[in-house]
Amino acid sequence: MHYCLLIKSKHKRVWTVKLVIVACEQLRQSLDALLSQLKDLPARLRTYPSYEHVKSVITSYTKVNMLVIELKSEAVKERHWKQLMRRLHVSWVLPDLTLGQLWDIDLLRNEGVIKDVLLVAQGEMALEEFLKQVRLSAEVIVDSMYCVYLL
Repeated sequence: MHYCLLIKSKHKRVWTVKLVIVACEQLRQSLDALLSQLKDLPARLRTYPSYEHVKSVITSYTKVNMLVIELKSEAVKERHWKQLMRRLHVSWVLPDLTLGQLWDIDLLRNEGVIKDVLLVAQGEMALEEFLKQVRLSAEVIVDSMYCVYLL
């Protein structure tokens, strides 16, 4: 029985981590460790339906780890989080958002909605970078024209 309590306590620790401090590589390692611990359970425990359920939940978290990484990217601004919350019908306080709250929305089922918002965020970031380059180029041109004018 102590196997189950050990796995449950580790799962709870991962569940309550705030998203802003999640290290995605460490998250992946923690999930892999949990799966490994599940596989190490005695054979009689692995026959229970609850074992398969816990295993499938942890496996699904592993599958959506890439989405978590993308949601933590610099491209996703507060406005994108607001759009995501509106489309998913949830209300989060972003600084307090936990990994568990994110997992609660079933990232696999809502992957399309999340990817739509991510696509917009990444497109906007690309446009911002392009505009920054245009602005820098324009400043260089204006500066060089001003230097020519002074000569």
